[in-house]
Amino acid sequence: MKLKYSLKMENDKNTILEAFVKTFIQKHKAERALWELTHPLKRNNFTNKLNHGWENIFRMQHLLQVPREQDDEKSIQKLLGFKNTEICYVISNYGDYDDGFFEFEEAFTDLYWRGFASVIMNISATKFFLKTEQVQGAPPKFIGKAPNNF
Repeated sequence: MKLKYSLKMENDKNTILEAFVKTFIQKHKAERALWELTHPLKRNNFTNKLNHGWENIFRMQHLLQVPREQDDEKSIQKLLGFKNTEICYVISNYGDYDDGFFEFEEAFTDLYWRGFASVIMNISATKFFLKTEQVQGAPPKFIGKAPNNF
């Protein structure tokens, strides 16, 4: 269930997006990425890049691909260190989740099994889960962590 926005959450959303972009998006793509994420009519440009071209926008040194033997819900949650009730912000191709605040368990349990890409991040934007589009077989999944969180 999408959490109701408060004015504080709306302000926090901009801070979260700025921190996410500054930390995880390649420097020469950061300004454009932030603009796309903060403009509703352009947001799908960014979410589509999560499906095709994610390796061209992220600072790959901050991403750890989830090993096949740990590619299950419990292992990924352990790698992230998120609690079930932790409030997270979501960037997704799915409108029922995109641009919303959710408890981790709710968003992760559903988005983990869907076919298109999603990012589920903590509200300090220091850690996130990235699931890319499923084309054939299991889609690549990544844990993103700010440099001081590795």
